[in-house]
Amino acid sequence: MPGADLYWRREDSTVCNTNSSRSVRFVELYGADRLLFGSDMSDLPVGWGLGHIMYARISEADKRKILGENLQRLMAKYAIRPRS
Repeated sequence: MPGADLYWRREDSTVCNTNSSRSVRFVELYGADRLLFGSDMSDLPVGWGLGHIMYARISEADKRKILGENLQRLMAKYAIRPRS
């Protein structure tokens, strides 16, 4: 991925880190439908990663997709149900 520190890549996914300007570029390159938010919550405050999406110059709809809607769609597709 151009402009990111790549941690690992598989056929169907890539793990990397980014900032808000890179987030905009990723949406341009790959589309918001193909991006998921993740955090280093065990090491860092969640806001450090969340801010990169929240302050990116992308649409609110794209932010919603990246921050949760895409994950919900994947969970529904593979019939993964959250714990009650």
